[in-house]
Amino acid sequence: QEDVGTLPDSPFYGLKIAMEKINLALTLDKSAKVEKRLLQAQKRLQEVELMVEQNKLQAAEKAQKNYQKLLQKLEVIETTDPEKAAKLQERIEAHEQKLEQVKAKIQERIKTKQENKEQLEEIIGKMTEESSLAREQAIESITKNIEKLQASNKSGNAVQTLIRVKEKLESKQ
Repeated sequence: QEDVGTLPDSPFYGLKIAMEKINLALTLDKSAKVEKRLLQAQKRLQEVELMVEQNKLQAAEKAQKNYQKLLQKLEVIETTDPEKAAKLQERIEAHEQKLEQVKAKIQERIKTKQENKEQLEEIIGKMTEESSLAREQAIESITKNIEKLQASNKSGNAVQTLIRVKEKLESKQ
């Protein structure tokens, strides 16, 4: 498991989040910004997982809220570059795999610890909903990019690659 650095139960967690926001603000390429947000969202999921394992549910909720903010700010994927689109699609899939792992661990915890069941189930529900919204946004923006390419009669290979990426994302909805 990757080191996520400062955890939500640390007094320095706010500083970590602020530094990540500055890093994002300094990133001008929109595809790179989306990729960074997805990586940060994956770290938030790991933080949720660690805090749940340590039974620090308030800290888990704090990480979940930061996860939610990141997904809400996922920008429209404005790329007609098939390689960037494919890379982003891989990141989204890796992110969703991590989400499923975290949900499975939380559900296992629910089975073994009934005292915090409602709070843990609420965290799962929010994460699932946010991930679905991010996937829908990605599909929507890729569709627009395909339409732009088709309207401008650009490279058929780029259109075909974007269509494949879109179909992969749609198949996992």
